[in-house]
Amino acid sequence: MKTLTKPACQAFHTAALTGFLSLAFLTSAMASDFSGSLKGVTITDAQETNTPPVAAFTHTISSNTATFNAGSSYDPDGTITEYRWDFGDGAKGSGQTISHEFTSTSNAQVTLTVIDNAGAVAITQETITPVNTCSQLFYDGPSSNTNNYKTAADETSGYGGGSWVGQDRKLCGAQFFINAITGDISSKNFTVKIYSTDKNNNLLQLKGKSEKINGSSFSNRKWTEIIKFSEKITISSGDAIVIAEENNYIDQVNYITLGSNNTEAGDLLQAAWGTDTKNRYIFNRGVLARFYEQKY
Repeated sequence: MKTLTKPACQAFHTAALTGFLSLAFLTSAMASDFSGSLKGVTITDAQETNTPPVAAFTHTISSNTATFNAGSSYDPDGTITEYRWDFGDGAKGSGQTISHEFTSTSNAQVTLTVIDNAGAVAITQETITPVNTCSQLFYDGPSSNTNNYKTAADETSGYGGGSWVGQDRKLCGAQFFINAITGDISSKNFTVKIYSTDKNNNLLQLKGKSEKINGSSFSNRKWTEIIKFSEKITISSGDAIVIAEENNYIDQVNYITLGSNNTEAGDLLQAAWGTDTKNRYIFNRGVLARFYEQKY
């Protein structure tokens, strides 16, 4: 059997290690497959002349942003030269300390890989649970800011909502004031949807939607509860914010009417989103709405 010299052995080890790390970091899904066993994985040279490092980290979390610190990692006979992070959601990073914003409140398998000055590797993994604190109000209007939210519609015409014309925001929740309930909506489910629009206010692409809210929770002359988004949606200038019955079903017998702040208008004027300009009426009147973003 051929015996490798030390330089050749190191070269072989480096090539093998590179291949392993390439596989380990291909996808977050593959990283999650190593759950548990990663708690004690170390890789060093075949002769074990180099003691592998120890991978360990701590973290703090505020809402969906976590800060990681690998300062508790160490190498008994050398120094750690690399800290590699896989956050379990497709994102990666490097450095002894690092912060990462998770876009979902689902559990994430965070993997730390440390490499020492002789090429030995240690890997550890922990499950991180982001906290959804959708409670920071960034729009309460239109009385407080009539320039950031325009147009309105009632549910008989398909959509109730409007167009965002303010700065980019990460929407995590919304409330609407229910002006009137007609018929029985207790069996209906509603969602808030965010669409990009063209210059004529046609709805283009659905960017995201909220969790479902049942009509039985709505009350006349009351605010809805905060309707939350499971994933934060960035709303940009010109995006349409609409609340509609699930599947955009139009029911002209059982429906809601959103509240208007225009005392002369009385009940909200009807308007419809559509591709036919003749059937779309846009008013510079805001509905009573509140929008929330993630609190950090």
